[in-house]
Amino acid sequence: MRTTIASKTVEGIPMPSKKRCTLASRAALVPCLIVGLSVWAAASGADAPASAGHRLTAEELLTQFRSQDGGGSFAWIGKSHRIVATMEDPADTNLPRIVVVDADSATRVNLASGFSPHPSPDGAQIAFISGRIDASGRLVDRQISVVPTDGSSEPRQVTNHPGGFSRMDVTAFAWSADGTRIAIPASSQESRRARGDAATKLASVEVHYTDRTQSQSTTLWVFDTKTGQGKEIASFPGDYILSTQWTSSGKILCVPTQGLAGIADIVLVDPDTGKSDLLLHCVNRQGLSPVLSPDQKTIALNYDPDPTSARYPYHHEIALTPAKGGTPRMLTHGFTASSGVRWDPTGEGLWVIGYDTSNLEGPGRRIFKVSLATGKAAPITPATESARGVAPAADGQIIAYVGRQFNGLSSLYVANRDGGKRREVLKLTPKGERLDLGRVRPVTWTSYDGTKLYGILYLPSTGDARNLPMIVDIHGGPVKGTDNVKGPLLFTTPFERSFWTGLGYAVFAVDYRQSTTYGWDKVTEARKAHENYDRDAADIVSGVNSLVEAGIADPGRIVAIGHSYGSCEINWLVTRPNPFAAAISYEGCGAPVVEFAASSLDGDNGSYIWTYDGYPWTNPESYRKQAATTYAAQIHTPTLFLAASLGIGRFAEGHILPLPQPLDA
Repeated sequence: MRTTIASKTVEGIPMPSKKRCTLASRAALVPCLIVGLSVWAAASGADAPASAGHRLTAEELLTQFRSQDGGGSFAWIGKSHRIVATMEDPADTNLPRIVVVDADSATRVNLASGFSPHPSPDGAQIAFISGRIDASGRLVDRQISVVPTDGSSEPRQVTNHPGGFSRMDVTAFAWSADGTRIAIPASSQESRRARGDAATKLASVEVHYTDRTQSQSTTLWVFDTKTGQGKEIASFPGDYILSTQWTSSGKILCVPTQGLAGIADIVLVDPDTGKSDLLLHCVNRQGLSPVLSPDQKTIALNYDPDPTSARYPYHHEIALTPAKGGTPRMLTHGFTASSGVRWDPTGEGLWVIGYDTSNLEGPGRRIFKVSLATGKAAPITPATESARGVAPAADGQIIAYVGRQFNGLSSLYVANRDGGKRREVLKLTPKGERLDLGRVRPVTWTSYDGTKLYGILYLPSTGDARNLPMIVDIHGGPVKGTDNVKGPLLFTTPFERSFWTGLGYAVFAVDYRQSTTYGWDKVTEARKAHENYDRDAADIVSGVNSLVEAGIADPGRIVAIGHSYGSCEINWLVTRPNPFAAAISYEGCGAPVVEFAASSLDGDNGSYIWTYDGYPWTNPESYRKQAATTYAAQIHTPTLFLAASLGIGRFAEGHILPLPQPLDA
């Protein structure tokens, strides 16, 4: 099957004949790649289009558009029609701006710089994550601060936690119902050092397999919002606590997780005694994002009914379970949830963001209203943009959500509960509004087996879209999809793809079946046949071919870039006939057996055991057959391998393809 797919999908496309492989470090080469590809576009005959707006330069891309939150953090304030939200700050390249906007009049008040705003129950204060920027531009010493909702005084730092809170900790803090306390997870310094030591060993290729069990721990703290005094109330094994929520009875619903083991138990903690009650034991990321119903009797959560499924990629539907504990009841079927749920305050249903895999209409994540009676998920936003967060007002009659266009522009909208009468109340990416963002449109194609897939095509703003040099952006995850528009190299701005179109490139954000967007059955069928990468490769190449056949892409000037799981796809593609003149493999992996060994540092290899149907010593053929390293001698595509010692792609040594013979420089 593999040979047939490859020969059919690349028929008629010229192949470069020279073998070239290079390994480089991320920090040194990413800026060079930005400039280098700019030169390649010009040298290969791409005409720079006339700018409809300001064309983003390489210097601006690297210095002025960094890891800001372009929206997505927002909440209604008490029972009012005011919303607190984060937006891009034109005057600050590091921290977003926290603002309060009136949903009726669209007037706004600027409050502070920071992340993750949480209004107090009475609506008088906003708690948020503050910090300082170090010399490398990273946010450090994360602490909780509060500011009056009306902006009448300066922010006041509440916590002074030693070393600050981690990036994961600060996503899960919550106010008590009376507004006097805030609960927040705090991964211990020992836990952070343990993870750092493990990652360092991994980067230096000192450890390949160990039976070491989880030794990390994470703690739950409660802080007094007036005095800042805090105390540890509970400790759990594992890496993080994924969410916290106070109940009306004054207890805390939280989800401690144990790393790669995928255990994410739902626990109820008494903040006064520290006593913890287990409500639901979940394995392989089986249950995430639990949210209590308005009457406090039911928990809705993302759930996989099969406890033997993969920890990752995961299959999440929506389930309901009693708040006192019990067996979950599946609510949806044939649905892929990509966010936690939000209860309708009237008790009539739920809102959730995801994909209806049985009725896809485009690549965008949509908001669905889910009926509690039938489990039917009805879309209320279009598939031609991507929804990022949804929340109902206290009366349940209107909702707020972030809509992100595929060109990277984001806005905060309010709409009726069914999605009707939408209106924009806040532009979240003002710096992007002045840019030449090119032309952007969804595209669709049919893969070798009849599967219909969706992607996003980015084109120069002017000129004939014919025979263009093209960058194929293969997303990571794989459970992510093409609508995550932070570009293929920097991951700091949604406008990187428009930078390339400004230089005359077409950019094709391609999808593949491992994203789970097209149904969990596509994933399990590929696993059963031991053809995960084969079938993904067929999806990717057939999409590229469709644009070549349409005359949009020049078949001799196509380069592929993949990061993380997208890099794993690149490593597989370059060992087979493919349509690429060159490829960049960025922080991925090429040897499943090395991935297995590396992940053992976190105490579990469940994903690899599931994906490859056993251990390397019980099913070595599956690991060998699906390893790009097995076929390294077949590389004919000039390929640049980028591997960081630490960071997003930790499995650096699994990324490098050990070659049987030296290749040409």
